[in-house]
Amino acid sequence: MYAVLLIAVVLRGSFAMPPADKDACDLYGAVGQTMELPFVYNRLANTDVLRWTHNGTIIFNREQTRVSVGKPEDVSKTGSLLLKNLKLSSGGWYQVTVRHPNRTLVTMWTGRLCAMDKVSQPRLGYICDLRTGFVNLSCDVANPHESFFSWTVDDVNLLGATKQTLNVSLDREKSFACRVRNRFSAERSDAVRPACKTPAATAATPSTLFCFTPKTIIAALAGVAALFLALLVVVAASCRRCGRKKTRKRVLGKGDLGMVSVRQQRSDIVPRGEPHC
Repeated sequence: MYAVLLIAVVLRGSFAMPPADKDACDLYGAVGQTMELPFVYNRLANTDVLRWTHNGTIIFNREQTRVSVGKPEDVSKTGSLLLKNLKLSSGGWYQVTVRHPNRTLVTMWTGRLCAMDKVSQPRLGYICDLRTGFVNLSCDVANPHESFFSWTVDDVNLLGATKQTLNVSLDREKSFACRVRNRFSAERSDAVRPACKTPAATAATPSTLFCFTPKTIIAALAGVAALFLALLVVVAASCRRCGRKKTRKRVLGKGDLGMVSVRQQRSDIVPRGEPHC
């Protein structure tokens, strides 16, 4: 009896030890599937106490053939737990213990389940960077967690390309596609041929032809406007000066005519018979 208790204590201590990597997954399940947790105890008796917990919460408990938590069909004859219609919330730590009616621990098992969605079809997008001469491709998928990426160029696998993004030269006018997979499924994107115009083929515009920024263009236009305004001021001043000169000449001309008329009148007054000077 004491030997059994000692073995039970040793087993309990060994199984209760936390794993070295708490984030490691012992099992993987896809959302929507049905799976059975791998616990088998062939000597399980109806009088044994069978208990399953999920993240510390009791989800199944059976004592003396009476099920107080869960349903009888949730476990098999060997004590394994059946999980139906997995959800993301189904992931976590599961633990099962088998005890005799006197509460003596017989065996236990602990494992971490990671539930994940099946991958959806990725969408391949790209951005042309004319300054560097590269096109940046991005493989967008709904849930990239725990996913693996690969790329194809003209339906040929591109070795070493395992990231979600890919940078290629603009002169590579080829067809690209990405593939996403996880532990349960794989999907491939539609093929895309980037349509990027090189700087030489791009339509010439004031901002692209001379590589001027909008601020530079605005400053240049402001300078031209200021120069034009200054030119108008100079022209107006010149015209005004010329107008003054013409007015002065007219005034002087009228004065000379007055002098001539006065002299004419004086000559008319000279008595007849006297010689004119």
